[in-house]
Amino acid sequence: MSALMETSTPPLVVPLSLIAQRRQALGYTRALGVGTALFLPAWAWVGLDRWTYASSAASFFGRSEALYFCFYAVLLLLPYSRVRVERLWRWAFGILAGASMIFIFVMVFDVMFVYMTTNAVGRPPPPPILNSALIFICILQIPTILFSRHPDWLD
Repeated sequence: MSALMETSTPPLVVPLSLIAQRRQALGYTRALGVGTALFLPAWAWVGLDRWTYASSAASFFGRSEALYFCFYAVLLLLPYSRVRVERLWRWAFGILAGASMIFIFVMVFDVMFVYMTTNAVGRPPPPPILNSALIFICILQIPTILFSRHPDWLD
């Protein structure tokens, strides 16, 4: 029995420097999410005028989009790492995950609207680089917040 114990592999031990690097990387991605949350409402209200040239339904969608961006920015700014009650954290995290899926839908619809309106006027549509970057950063916040809460799940 002792020969079997000697040949077994030792448990995986993660060095403290690697844990510190992971926490630092999570902090950077979280800071990127906070910066995005501060940018979203400003971008929504500045971009609201492009919806006014279309029909009243598009204008309604533009106002709804601006309000949703403000709501989503508040969700991104919530201090998830400070929530101590597990049930409350799960609810907040679930709402953030669901709101992120809606955010993707809204951003894709926004790109389609810009493509259709610029194509109707005869101009080439702008590349959706900002929209793509915002989608990537906001989706990145879900695993960042999850692994900030449960850093042992990274292994």
